[in-house]
Amino acid sequence: MANPTPTAANTRLKMAQARKVEMENELQAGRLLKRDEVRERVADMIVTTKSRLLQLPARCRGAFPSQPQFGVWLEKELDEALNALAEDAL
Repeated sequence: MANPTPTAANTRLKMAQARKVEMENELQAGRLLKRDEVRERVADMIVTTKSRLLQLPARCRGAFPSQPQFGVWLEKELDEALNALAEDAL
């Protein structure tokens, strides 16, 4: 690629500066989110959801003591579903 002319370089610089200001304004206004913050929040939501799902079999066994096999079945199904999700994430 040839060296850009000073005018072209100046134009690109001004465009980049304008884009930066626009993004900062969007971030300040709450219309953009920082990637790391989103990743952290999503990871927290996933951990919380997984934890609550894993509590269901024990809660079902307590809620339905005459149906202990339901809790066993639910635990097996949840394990399979969570393992499949973990494999898909890789």
